[in-house]
Amino acid sequence: MNEITSHFIFPSGSKIWKPFHLGNDCEIGARVNIGALCHIGNNVEIGEGTRVQGSTYIADGCKIGRDCFIGPNVTITNDRHPPSQGKWSPVKIEDNVVIGGGATLVAGITLSSGCIIGAGTVLTKSVASDEVWFGNPGKLKMTREEYENRRDENGS
Repeated sequence: MNEITSHFIFPSGSKIWKPFHLGNDCEIGARVNIGALCHIGNNVEIGEGTRVQGSTYIADGCKIGRDCFIGPNVTITNDRHPPSQGKWSPVKIEDNVVIGGGATLVAGITLSSGCIIGAGTVLTKSVASDEVWFGNPGKLKMTREEYENRRDENGS
């Protein structure tokens, strides 16, 4: 009898849960965990320790740093004015970024290290390090330090 597995394990030990789409020429770092129903395009880079929750779409050429958290149903695009016939502007996400579920990141932006993007945010602009943005369209709401202080005060 054949053994049925619920995930694929990369040589680095990272996992991607079935079903999934994984494009060509992707670089997946160690300790990465990618949830079921994700679409990872061609030439995508995901740094070590990053967690990608289920049903996330990452377009061709996007780059994600180390130790990031990407919530479920996030859409990361590469085409600002579709269809652009391959004239893409992939999103770049630096290290230690948190993206809440259901967020949409519009092509050509950069999320700098340590920033936080709230659930459901539609982000059309690049975000500086340690800033917290949310809303539609996404706007700067506070610093990461303020966010963490509020989180700690509320006990969650």
